[in-house]
Amino acid sequence: MNPLDGLNARQKEAVLHTDGPLLIVAGAGAGKTRVITHRILHLIRRGAAPESILAITFTNKAAKEMRDRVAHLLNSQPATYNQQQNIDAGARVVSGRLSVAGHPWIGTFHALGVQIIRENSRRLGIEKHFTIFDKGDSLRAVKEALKRAGHDPKSFEPGWLLASISREKGNAVTLEEFRGSAGNDYLPSVVAKVWTEYEQILRSEKALDFDDLLLKTALLLQKEESVRKHYHNLWRYIHIDEYQDTNRAQYLIAKLLADANKNIAVVGDADQCLLPNTAIETPLGVKKISEVAKGEAILGAAGNGMLCDTKIDKVRKRYYDGEVVELTTAKGKKITATPRHMLFARLTLSLDQFYVYLMYRRDKGFRVGMAKSVRRNGGGQNAIGLLVRCNQEKADKMWVLKICTTKQEALYFEAFFGATYGIPTLVFMTCGRKMAIEQTGIDRLFASIDTKKRAETLFADTGLSFDYPHYFPQGTTQSNTKRERLNVRLSLFGDRRKSLIHPWGMSRVSINTTADSLKRNLEKAGFRIRKGKRRDFRFEVARLDYGKAEQIASRIVSLQPNMTLIRNAFLTKGKNMLFQPISNIFPGMTIAHKNGREIGEDTVTAVERKQYRGDVYDLDVRYVHNYIANDIVVHNCIYSWRGAHIRNLLGFEKDYPKAKVVLLEENYRSTQTILAAANQVIEKNKMRPEKTLFTKNSAGEKVGLFAAYDEADEAAFAALTAKRLIEDGTPPREIAVLFRANFQSRALEEAFMNAEVPYQVLGIRFFERKEVKDVVSYVRAALRPESLSDMKRIANAPPRGLGKVTLLKLFAGQESSLPRGAQEKVRAFRKLLETFKEKLAAEPLSVALKWIVSASGLEAELKKGGADDTERLENIRELVTFATRYDIPPAGGAEEREAAMNQFLADAALQSDQDELKEEKNAVRLMTVHASKGLEFDHVFITGLEQDLFPHARFGEDERTEEKAEEERRLFYVALTRARKKIFLTYANARTIFGARQVNLPSEFIFDIDEELLQAEAISNFEYPISKKIEY
Repeated sequence: MNPLDGLNARQKEAVLHTDGPLLIVAGAGAGKTRVITHRILHLIRRGAAPESILAITFTNKAAKEMRDRVAHLLNSQPATYNQQQNIDAGARVVSGRLSVAGHPWIGTFHALGVQIIRENSRRLGIEKHFTIFDKGDSLRAVKEALKRAGHDPKSFEPGWLLASISREKGNAVTLEEFRGSAGNDYLPSVVAKVWTEYEQILRSEKALDFDDLLLKTALLLQKEESVRKHYHNLWRYIHIDEYQDTNRAQYLIAKLLADANKNIAVVGDADQCLLPNTAIETPLGVKKISEVAKGEAILGAAGNGMLCDTKIDKVRKRYYDGEVVELTTAKGKKITATPRHMLFARLTLSLDQFYVYLMYRRDKGFRVGMAKSVRRNGGGQNAIGLLVRCNQEKADKMWVLKICTTKQEALYFEAFFGATYGIPTLVFMTCGRKMAIEQTGIDRLFASIDTKKRAETLFADTGLSFDYPHYFPQGTTQSNTKRERLNVRLSLFGDRRKSLIHPWGMSRVSINTTADSLKRNLEKAGFRIRKGKRRDFRFEVARLDYGKAEQIASRIVSLQPNMTLIRNAFLTKGKNMLFQPISNIFPGMTIAHKNGREIGEDTVTAVERKQYRGDVYDLDVRYVHNYIANDIVVHNCIYSWRGAHIRNLLGFEKDYPKAKVVLLEENYRSTQTILAAANQVIEKNKMRPEKTLFTKNSAGEKVGLFAAYDEADEAAFAALTAKRLIEDGTPPREIAVLFRANFQSRALEEAFMNAEVPYQVLGIRFFERKEVKDVVSYVRAALRPESLSDMKRIANAPPRGLGKVTLLKLFAGQESSLPRGAQEKVRAFRKLLETFKEKLAAEPLSVALKWIVSASGLEAELKKGGADDTERLENIRELVTFATRYDIPPAGGAEEREAAMNQFLADAALQSDQDELKEEKNAVRLMTVHASKGLEFDHVFITGLEQDLFPHARFGEDERTEEKAEEERRLFYVALTRARKKIFLTYANARTIFGARQVNLPSEFIFDIDEELLQAEAISNFEYPISKKIEY
């Protein structure tokens, strides 16, 4: 196929840019995954080796979807482990080395870390086939580390300690670095001691935790030039999704891998929105933001204190789970928004305040300081204290860290921020003053300390943004020096010219500098410049549409490095405000607000941070790109991501000055008519003539019936149909997928992850279920008996008479002190694990797992139990089915079988932890029919409608009694009556259970429904292949 088929103009632009850095800015539904996959296809079509392409995502679900799509585009399908492991899990491991067989490497950052660490395990001094600790393993290890460090686990929350260690590792901080910075402070010292013991536990069990997968990879690439060059030669084209969410370690990995070739394409998503109840001003009154629509008239600021009517071009709605910021003003106004939502604000001249600030100078770095909020400038007039400080030290940017009411308080916080983040409080320049330290000493200090890295931590902790300081110096440097400062000003309503047709001020882009390099670049790019009053030159242009002005400014900024774009707005009469994320705003700052028919000023009195889960909204406003929310003027944040110069994605353009930026417009599909019927019509069930499931309604939709090829086909239908419903306006929470047996959830979870549909399993997720983790621990313990966490888990699963005292002595290396009977039990247990290891080495993984389940006693133990144990056994059998993906045919070698087995363990660990589901409300519900009782949804999928599954035939039972049959039928009735608008019934003609393929008959329940009420369904027309295992 042609890689450009089916793409819009912006998507084609991104696909066709193959050389040099690329930033793709996209919102939900904009087709960003499609762009990346088609770009990969285009690269291959134009001659790039498939194995030279790397694509990194954040979650397994995104990686699996991308792998499947790429396989589909390459006219291939996902296969078993040994055939296309680079598609199925990121890369194929042969002889401990990363190799590929004609396919790109696609996976998560963590999966990439696993592969790179394994290939370089000798360099790192790590066991090649190390164990990966999931969160549960890590938490248990931290509890043990607390005891070893001499602390009572009840005095310190292990989860907090683990989070502290995880945060530091994510910031690319090693234990040695943390110990060095902890000093004598009590809590950091405790963390350092526990961390030390925690690392010893990891080493003793030959294990790494999830954060190690990133940290050790980043440090390896940073320190080993030969390793870095190897991957530069291997991967020449790099793609990274959700780039704005990278932590420091992930950022370093991406940057180090891309340093040589610079062919890196990243995708970023906007996260700037308001809550549903936010009041929006319209000409006809106030409406909630959740109620306004495209094309509707609303009010916006017009410049110089005026208002104007404008229109909504787009409404954006998305689900959000995270921190929001609430501002309260002196006039009683409140607004709550996601941290990066843009407002307009400025510092005020208040005589009774002191600023604790962070100052940046490009040739020096960062420093912390303190200043009065008002100081006398060179002309003897009152001025903002930051302005005076900035001019004295020739700084480039300044941020307020704290506004204090007394000098003593300010001095305290100056010392606090300096000490906490290791940033000097020493000035950048002596400015001719007599100081104990000379300028050469100051220069030496700032050259010796990496203040940039420390400031990044401060930015992350405070929520401040490097690109939106509270103060910029006026203008640009007036000479061609090594540190020439080049500012481009973009002023919303900077030109007051208006007309009757366009009653708002024009937006202006302006430059005033003497820099010859910029002059040449502007002329080369086709911009007209004019001479200034002295030796300087000027550039000015004005546009009615602020968006057009931003595009021009962004183009100019991209012409050469060290240029800064300053965004400001003239909303009130004669006053200038800066664009500021709401997270940058402090009490005491001034913001713009609506006061009657004018735009005036209001003072922020309180700032509070809260957690929020739910829908959030933003608007794309025509021309003026601002609107009135809760009487406060806010920026049109959708459009703030449209410019060709987006600097919010961790300084991407600072790292890659020549980056091309492409915006993918959000894909707002035409909304279909809301499903008309409130009820579905199902005639009387033959065995329940006394009950009417639904009353007939001519406006109601028919019951959908989908006949699937297998369980993967069935799950894909449910996921993709749910995706279509969501895109047509159905809230995810109003969709439920029901199944009769718990083991069915694994295929469904996988399909929903692939389709990027938010879902929530009511109950325990598949890889987090105890019985599943028990089997995985048996495999890990057989391969690595030194893994104490696994040995503890399975020692008595099922019970085998190994008491607590026996286990303590066993793990303490005191086996010889045990009674003879206990020693015999321990020897029998060890021998059992040895036989498991032999079986794993000799047989395909699924066959070995079947044998382990039986020989361990797990199967027999669960067969003796009740219905719950039967479900647990079904889950174990589904794990065996999952393991068939990693089976190596008899012809395969022992080394290849070992690699596949280790990949199985890594994938199981990554899936159980990395894609951990948050307790979010707005997600499709996956649950058993039993769990659905008492609940209602607009749309319900009833899956697995096959004879002996639903109605269910318990394993080991030869026949069903009439009583049990009627109970199954009542369950089906419960499932049907969960739906308010639409029901989808699905069954699979073939289903793999316990590793064996079974051909199924449709459930008898389907035939109880009149054919006139049924409608055949097909998989929605999405670009999503159905995974089929390739048989040999």
